[in-house]
Amino acid sequence: MQELAALVQKAEDKTAVIEMYDAMKRGLLEGLELPVEGLSVEEIGGEYQVAVNGIPLTECSASQKLKVGMHIALAMNPTVRVVLIREGSLLDAESMALVSEMATAHQAQAWIEVVSDDGDPGDDRSFVLEEGELKR
Repeated sequence: MQELAALVQKAEDKTAVIEMYDAMKRGLLEGLELPVEGLSVEEIGGEYQVAVNGIPLTECSASQKLKVGMHIALAMNPTVRVVLIREGSLLDAESMALVSEMATAHQAQAWIEVVSDDGDPGDDRSFVLEEGELKR
C-alpha cells in the first residue's frame, strides 16, 4: 500500500510540473506580437498550430499562406528588405502580382526562384545562376 501511495504522489508531482509548463507556454503564446492580423498559435486537436482567424494555416488557401509568409518574412528582418521565395515556378500570375504589390508596399525586394529550361526568364530585372555561377 505504501508503494502505491508513493507512486500516486510521484504521478501527482509530475502532473503539477506539466501543468506549470503548460501555463508558462500559454502565457508566452498570449504575449506574442505577431506580424499578421488574425494570426495566432492555438491548441487545435491536442497540438499547437499556427492559425489565421482560427483556421489552421495548413487548411488556408495558397494565397493566404503566401500573404502570411510574406508578412512574417518582412517582419523578421526590418533592415534587410529582401524576401526569398523558393519554387516561384508554382506561383500563378495573380500570386506574382500579390508578391509584387506587397514588396512594393513594404519597400522590399522579392527574390523569386524560378526554374527555366532555356536559362532566360525573359525579364531584365532577373539574373541567372548556372552550376553555382552567375551567368547573367
